[in-house]
Amino acid sequence: MLDLVKKLTYKWDPSISNESDPGVILLKLNAIIADKNNYNIDKNILEAFPETVTQRKNAIQLFQQLGYIMQQYIAAQGNISVKFTGEATEADIANKVTLSIPEFTMFSNSDNSLIFTSIDDATISLDGNYSPIPVLQGSKVEYEIAGEKIIQINDLDENNRLYFNDINVAQNGIFIYNVDGNGNPIGYNDSDSEVYEIYWKKVDNLSTEPYNRHVFSFGITQDE
Repeated sequence: MLDLVKKLTYKWDPSISNESDPGVILLKLNAIIADKNNYNIDKNILEAFPETVTQRKNAIQLFQQLGYIMQQYIAAQGNISVKFTGEATEADIANKVTLSIPEFTMFSNSDNSLIFTSIDDATISLDGNYSPIPVLQGSKVEYEIAGEKIIQINDLDENNRLYFNDINVAQNGIFIYNVDGNGNPIGYNDSDSEVYEIYWKKVDNLSTEPYNRHVFSFGITQDE
């Protein structure tokens, strides 16, 4: 830009002017703006190609167009061993009385640094033997909208989207099921008389799904 000024006029030579010269200051300001614009243009172009994309939200959309579904964070999964440490009568032990551990019960280690949530109903015996319980690492969080735990259609935005406050959601740690008007889980079976709990199932290919079936998509926002 210093050389360009000399080609435009012979009345002013910024290369020999003082740093506080208003003209020099304006030249530097224009150089900063041009450099910033060029940087943004380069970054935008790099985000459009798989080999150079750097932001996860762009990579997810880009690879999805190419037929590859990027995996979200997957919580650690395993079993914990639980035993009854209270006092049990001989009759309870002889009759094999058990304690029920409901699904989504949370456990922690001795210093509460790790939280695990059970992912299935389990029972433990009263004889002091260990019983395995399948768990995921992480805490159970009840999702609420305006104090209600049952999500209604009017809780979605104009694009039929539901936004979670926490962006750190494990792919195998979201438990969602349909409920009736009383909040009881419902499902569908060949027999209309049988009602049971059903979880959402991952769908990769919409072409293989029956017509008119509801399929929901999880994604991330631009403020990740």
